[in-house]
Amino acid sequence: MFREWLRVIQEKLLSSLQRKLRISAADKIALEKVKLSLEENPSEWKGIIQLCKFSGLNGEKLKRGFKILYGTTVYRYFFSLRMKEAERLLCATEKTIAEIAFIIGYEGAPAFCAAFKIFYGVSPLQFRLLKKQE
Repeated sequence: MFREWLRVIQEKLLSSLQRKLRISAADKIALEKVKLSLEENPSEWKGIIQLCKFSGLNGEKLKRGFKILYGTTVYRYFFSLRMKEAERLLCATEKTIAEIAFIIGYEGAPAFCAAFKIFYGVSPLQFRLLKKQE
């Protein structure tokens, strides 16, 4: 019941945003190009300015258009890709936490561990141990 209500509210908000910011077919293609670029290399955050140059969109259109089309911000989408790659590496390899942090683009394990805990609610080591028990 609550989920259905939440979905309806979200659809209304997205519909309202779409009316405020018209997205042309060319803009949709550019936004898809940005999304694919992020997916190709989740370890490297290019920044909004670089993504604007890459896509040919201005910052406002990039940020709002991405949110409208994909329901999340550009950075949040990138962050979730990065964390999902970390999850895959934790489950499929025996690499150390520091190695995984470096692979997915963090300069050190402490920053990676903090970000991972925010995303998953547990540390990377706890996550790995829990997955091994399953």
